[in-house]
Amino acid sequence: MENSDKVDFRYFGMPSEFRVSDEWNLPIQWEPISRLGREKMIGATEVFICNVPPGEQQALLFRSPQSVQGIHFEGRISQHQFETLVIPLVNLTTLDVHLSSLCHLTLKHTHLTLDLLTNLQISSTNFSSTDAGNCDMELVLENAIFLINLNFPRMNYLALSVPTLSSKESAWTHAIIRSLTRNSQRIKYLNLESPFPIVVPPENMDSRQRFKCSPASLAELQEVALKSFHYWAAMETGSTSFWKEFSLGQNELEYYHFWIQSHCAFPLTVFEDILRNNRGTIGTIAVNNLELETDELNGAGAQPPLLNGSVFQHCAKLRILYIMGDVGLGWVTP
Repeated sequence: MENSDKVDFRYFGMPSEFRVSDEWNLPIQWEPISRLGREKMIGATEVFICNVPPGEQQALLFRSPQSVQGIHFEGRISQHQFETLVIPLVNLTTLDVHLSSLCHLTLKHTHLTLDLLTNLQISSTNFSSTDAGNCDMELVLENAIFLINLNFPRMNYLALSVPTLSSKESAWTHAIIRSLTRNSQRIKYLNLESPFPIVVPPENMDSRQRFKCSPASLAELQEVALKSFHYWAAMETGSTSFWKEFSLGQNELEYYHFWIQSHCAFPLTVFEDILRNNRGTIGTIAVNNLELETDELNGAGAQPPLLNGSVFQHCAKLRILYIMGDVGLGWVTP
């Protein structure tokens, strides 16, 4: 008997330079776009649409749109092709749009009603700074902001991997805040990534474009109670400290990951507070650049400060602990 929960992954279009293997790291079996309208898809189907040839219109009508539960876009696609594919998907639960597709779209007048959507992703797999230089990144940000500001009444998973465009960081961060606020009773999984920065010289920016952490912005997110928070960035940006402060307000986290590839101090006291605040739920925690808030040590040969091991005492569900930084690990009586 077939498993009714089995997901059928299908790949349509032309090969994508951003996706070289399937979900099991096997070569992808690409199918021509024309098969979309000819085959009836059975089961919970995840469809990948990559590099749609110009002029393909009739072929983009799914024969069984009600069977498609997830759709992923990569590479070239026109606005009309995107709308033709997505709008009929009444049972869609996952929408994933790669940056390489957002380069080709202008979504601000698109009408999407996806009442069953639970998972919204903007992905950047293998998207490089060279790729960013070949497209209009301000348009990409505008499209990304449009998507996350749509009303998805069941959304509980939001994953955004978008380069930090310094001139748009304030608008982008406030758009995320608005999305979280609107979905505060449902959102449980938040992944934020900045794979690389795109820096605009400060003299070309005005003060409104620079994001500043404010108590008012944090207050907007008081009702958000996450199970999982993942933050990864190639380097510290203007909003990094905001998301660090935001995570301090969480007390139901099962998974916490805060990682900056370049040096960006993660205060030891903040780490300990996050553990204490989530001691009844935390199962995985990963943090780098862990250190004291001051770099003053008593003497050249002084030992690194000790992480107060007592903070783990009541973390009964903790299974994975991964930390890096200038601290030692010891059991210190508070």
